[in-house]
Amino acid sequence: MLNAKGYMAYSFDTKDFKGKQVEPVIMEYVKGEEAKDYLGFNFTFPLGEKLVIGFAPSSNFCGEKVINSDLSSDIIKSIPHFYVLGIRII
Repeated sequence: MLNAKGYMAYSFDTKDFKGKQVEPVIMEYVKGEEAKDYLGFNFTFPLGEKLVIGFAPSSNFCGEKVINSDLSSDIIKSIPHFYVLGIRII
């Protein structure tokens, strides 16, 4: 149903980390550089064999369908301030 509406689920194989704790982290970028501060959360949760960290629209973002995980996409040069969601394995 979500796929039909233009959303994709991002699922990751985490069986190598099964039983470890994870903490969500939001990293801030200003003018293409990572800011010194990051937004952490005050909770952790255990990992199983699979992790789905969210849903995102699959439509184009200012001409880009996918933003590369290494932030090398051209659109990154045009966005002065953005955030990246990640996890820290503890």
